[in-house]
Amino acid sequence: MDSTIDENKMKKESELWWLRRGKFFIRQETMATISLADGAIGILPHHLFISSGVGRPNLFVTPKKYSLTCRKHSYHKRKLLYKSDSLFKSRDAVCCSVGESGEASIDIASDGTVPEVNEDALMAARKALYETQSRQETLEKERDQLLKELATSKVKQQEFLAKVEEENETGRLVLEAERKKASSKNLKVEVEATKGSVESSNEVAPLKDEAYTRRYETLHRAPKAAESASKIWRQRAELAEPVFPKSRLLDERDEDAIVVGGRLALLIDDDSQKSKLLSDGPRREIPDWMARRIGSVRPKFPPRKINISEANTSKFKSLELPNPAEVWSVAQAKPKYGDTLIEHVIEKEFIEKKRKALERALQRKTIQYQKTPEEITLEPGTGTGREIVFQGFNWESCRRRWYLDLAPKAADLSRCGITAVWLPPPTESVAPQGYMPSDLYNLNSAYGTQEELKYCIEEMHNQHLLALGDVVLNHRCAHKQSANGVWNIFGGKLAWGPEAIVCDDPNFQGRGNPSSGDIFHAAPNIDHSQDFVREDVKQWLNWLRNNIGYDGWRLDFVRGFSGGYVKEYIEASNPAFAIGEYWDSLAYEGGNLCYNQDAHRQRVINWINATGGTSSAFDVTTKGILHSALHNQYWRLIDPHGKPTGVMGWWPSRAVTFLENHDTGSTQGHWPFPRDKLMQGYAYILTHPGTVSSSETNVKFCLACWM
Repeated sequence: MDSTIDENKMKKESELWWLRRGKFFIRQETMATISLADGAIGILPHHLFISSGVGRPNLFVTPKKYSLTCRKHSYHKRKLLYKSDSLFKSRDAVCCSVGESGEASIDIASDGTVPEVNEDALMAARKALYETQSRQETLEKERDQLLKELATSKVKQQEFLAKVEEENETGRLVLEAERKKASSKNLKVEVEATKGSVESSNEVAPLKDEAYTRRYETLHRAPKAAESASKIWRQRAELAEPVFPKSRLLDERDEDAIVVGGRLALLIDDDSQKSKLLSDGPRREIPDWMARRIGSVRPKFPPRKINISEANTSKFKSLELPNPAEVWSVAQAKPKYGDTLIEHVIEKEFIEKKRKALERALQRKTIQYQKTPEEITLEPGTGTGREIVFQGFNWESCRRRWYLDLAPKAADLSRCGITAVWLPPPTESVAPQGYMPSDLYNLNSAYGTQEELKYCIEEMHNQHLLALGDVVLNHRCAHKQSANGVWNIFGGKLAWGPEAIVCDDPNFQGRGNPSSGDIFHAAPNIDHSQDFVREDVKQWLNWLRNNIGYDGWRLDFVRGFSGGYVKEYIEASNPAFAIGEYWDSLAYEGGNLCYNQDAHRQRVINWINATGGTSSAFDVTTKGILHSALHNQYWRLIDPHGKPTGVMGWWPSRAVTFLENHDTGSTQGHWPFPRDKLMQGYAYILTHPGTVSSSETNVKFCLACWM
């Protein structure tokens, strides 16, 4: 590079380097490489700076090494530029030019000539330098702060990872402890069961030994008894042997002899009495007067004849029996007129024939009752409003083939005015009564088989009766246990798992959503908020309607799930009639029934509202009030607004009144109605709005009041 200073070129393409208090050496050659040691170099673009030689150095450069190529003017002598601590003595001017490639050319003027410097530009450059330095310091501080924060975050991250690892270890230990606890619990249960079986076997073993001992003793005594019996019979035979005449062979002269007697000889011969006494034995000694009377009464049969000549000359004749045609027959005998008994029988037959003729005439002339269109029109799930429901079973009906017993009574129920028959739960159940269902599609229950059920429903339909099925939708019994021993895995066609059970069921570890009603603690509570559960229930109800023949439903324990789901099920299955069992406790004060039962019947009304009015409900409020009202407290039967105090007073078309059912009465007797007040109770509900329901045990009282 040329060492001549070109100011225009320096302004446009290069930067000015001012070396102050710098330590550098120039080699003896024309071209020299300058190595920056501890000098400070400031980067000042497009300006030429001259050191004043006074004051503190104020120009710095970043610690970066540059390789510089320099050339001195030919008229300068080689000399060491560094003199003392400053350059102001020599007043040498160093001009440096740096290109884009990173190489710099330095021109040193030692003749004392100093280029002109613009003070304003110098001040602006210094100001820019100060700003650059302050910015650099700020950036360094920020960098240090970020490094500190990074270190802090790393420490926190390590602490967090350690904490997470500790929590994972704790959770693993807890799970392992719970697993061990569950396994130990199962082991304890198995041990207890084994102990129970061992104890029962220990209890049964003595009984079996005792039974075997008795059987052995009996078998041991049997030969002795047989020997004694044979000995007795042998003695009897020996005693009876001289009684019978010895048999003798007939010779040629006796071939034509006639033997008269046979069994008759036992009656006429004295030896016959001996044989009878030997076989039976006398109870007491016969007195003489009785012996004489017996001898006089005994018929005189002819003695035994030996030959024909004696038989022909005897005054006695052989017995001649009449022909069978001459014997009197009851079937062929003609009645004897004039006999009082015969005349009474003839009169009774005549009256019966006349009664049947009158019945046939009345049937021909009777005008059949025609239902009005209002009576034929059915509302969804609530019928016509004129139904009389008959509960066709009780708590003990499962002990018999109930479907076959109930089917023949359909005609009698229809003639009595019954319009709907409430049948027992049809599904397979853990309890024989049917209220703990397991496999919903298995209809072979304690009441009968599926074919017997269909036959019973067909008989009901032949008599124009509605068949209501008792369906249990709130809960269902599982078929299998889970890995931790909980019965929450279902079988059959609807093979659900724990996800079909509500999560707040305390006994069965469900994985579904919380329950929308009360918990039934005896079986897993079904989560009706699950879509697959509702679809399966709707398909099952439609199968009962279409394949089995049910016309409506009686819904068990509807307090366990929301009435909104009941609305969905009723709209999907479209029953002719539906009743919900919302059994809630009434209000009592001091052991006595409160007069105001509005809160109780409001809860029943709220459930009916939740179903959208598609279902009726049992009027439990009216039943509870009648228990007290019929004991000379008739003021309880009317509320302050002049209406009945039960559900029938607020929504009569959705109230199903009753006095007894399989829970309140029958053999359970949870809440039996007073027996001496049944007639009054049925007289009340039959003369007030609402659908009447009568139990199987009280139907005669209901019909007596209705007729």
